[in-house]
Amino acid sequence: MKRARRGFTLIELLTVIAVIAILAAILLPVLSMAGAHARKNTCMSHIKDIIRGAKMYYEDYGVYPDGLYGVSVNGGPFEKRLAGLKVPNDDDFTCPNTPPTLRRSMTIKIPVNPGSGTQAVNLRGQPLGYAERSSYDMQYPNPNVPGVGTPIMHYAQKWTPASVAGPADYPGQLYRKDAAPADTVVTWCMNHADYDSTGKVTGGQAVVGYLSEQVRTMDARKMANWSGTPLPWQVKP
Repeated sequence: MKRARRGFTLIELLTVIAVIAILAAILLPVLSMAGAHARKNTCMSHIKDIIRGAKMYYEDYGVYPDGLYGVSVNGGPFEKRLAGLKVPNDDDFTCPNTPPTLRRSMTIKIPVNPGSGTQAVNLRGQPLGYAERSSYDMQYPNPNVPGVGTPIMHYAQKWTPASVAGPADYPGQLYRKDAAPADTVVTWCMNHADYDSTGKVTGGQAVVGYLSEQVRTMDARKMANWSGTPLPWQVKP
């Protein structure tokens, strides 16, 4: 009787283990998707708060800031004197999907503008540097591989070359004194995109924030690898 009972108990144990394995196989992808959705929603909330901070800065100073979290001008010290002063939580400038090595990194990088490939400068032509931890001022070409490649700007007062000004310049750029259209893109996040082994965007979503304070998701491939057009302010979901 004891031997038979041991055999039956072993069968029960194996059955329980099998059921647990099946449930885990079903639930883990669901939990992973739920976590990704929560991180994306947090990112969207961050962008909305940052856009509000930039607009408050504009109300106080009559101009949009050179950077969102802060800048280093001409290789000088980092100054968190811009929209960051209007957003109480520093962590709002870091997407939850940011690689751990960058989440607190104050290493200063000088990014380039998408499309033109020109160095990031302010309206006086001075080179601007941004802290790596700021997901919304700039991001590496493949955010999943931190520190590799030249960072790309995701926020700028002015996107067209310095030689383009006046009526020919797009009125949606944030350096203009007249009101920019509500659908002007302020910044976006590519940490929720899918990448292949070469760093090419293959799918997933970009989180895009507009001057109207609307924050939407769109196909990340539309936001990747600009070649002149569409320009940031022309991108539509």
